[in-house]
Amino acid sequence: IIVQIEKGVKEAGGKRERDYLVIVDRREAIQEALERMRTEDTLLIAGKGHERFQIFKDKAVEFEDRKVVQDLLERE
Repeated sequence: IIVQIEKGVKEAGGKRERDYLVIVDRREAIQEALERMRTEDTLLIAGKGHERFQIFKDKAVEFEDRKVVQDLLERE
């Protein structure tokens, strides 16, 4: 999925590092996005929604976007 999204962004004129980052680890990506936010920014975390697990080729890991965001914000 990451490769497909990146391809579309590049086709639209986006340049890696200038216009977007690729962070495979979902928790790290959410943390980076939260750290980059400024006043009045809106963060859209798309793709998992209500799902409670992140599924990989060989395993499923408990992961809820809402809990991750809440945990990261509480650390600040």
